[in-house]
Amino acid sequence: MEPTDRDEVGAAPAPEPNTDVASSPTPSRQGRFGRDLLMAVGGGAVVLSAVFALRDRIAPPPAAPAAAATGDAVLNEAAETVIALAQDAPQGAPAKSRQGLGAFPVRNADGATVPIVNDGEPAIVMINSRTCGYCKMALRDLGAYANGRDASRLRMLTLEGAADGLPMLQAANIVGAVPLGPATSQAQVLLTFRYRGTPTFVAVDAEGRIRGTMPGYPGPERLASWFDVMLGDRSAPLPAN
Repeated sequence: MEPTDRDEVGAAPAPEPNTDVASSPTPSRQGRFGRDLLMAVGGGAVVLSAVFALRDRIAPPPAAPAAAATGDAVLNEAAETVIALAQDAPQGAPAKSRQGLGAFPVRNADGATVPIVNDGEPAIVMINSRTCGYCKMALRDLGAYANGRDASRLRMLTLEGAADGLPMLQAANIVGAVPLGPATSQAQVLLTFRYRGTPTFVAVDAEGRIRGTMPGYPGPERLASWFDVMLGDRSAPLPAN
């Protein structure tokens, strides 16, 4: 694999206040009757509560199945997303689909939510991090290769945000590239879940389909055709050897 970075117990109840102890040393018949009545009512309430609870368990309300079905659908969709993201974006998948890169909403340096790639335009999406040494090496080599030409088809997706990608591009003398960042913290987590190492390069053709994925940085010689796509000289990189 090519080099990448990242590799009590409750308190006893308080005693009831002792009122009128001196005048009433023993409870009267009326007092015992009132107490027994209260106990009967309280006991009946407990029994009724248990009956209603049991009834609810035995015969759930009609709305319960619909709610359960909705919950199952949400869980199933989440499970499918996790399965899709546990694998590399498959070659030939539409880049904007969930199986491609569509599960990751992104923002540009102005904070606007934008498409991760543009329709009808080949592009290389570079997933990188500001702490990634190999990312900086790849950008340095791209800057030397471009020699001042616009790398307008490079969509640089920095995990920490587009603003963190700008200084990296400037340090490498790269002009024209589009810095992007995850639009939400969830998107950042999902990106990190799928692409466990940085940099990772994803090639997208003019039809908006993924043509290949390059994990790590193999050096300028093997990535030359990918640089050509970034510069607009190719529609797709050469197949990996």
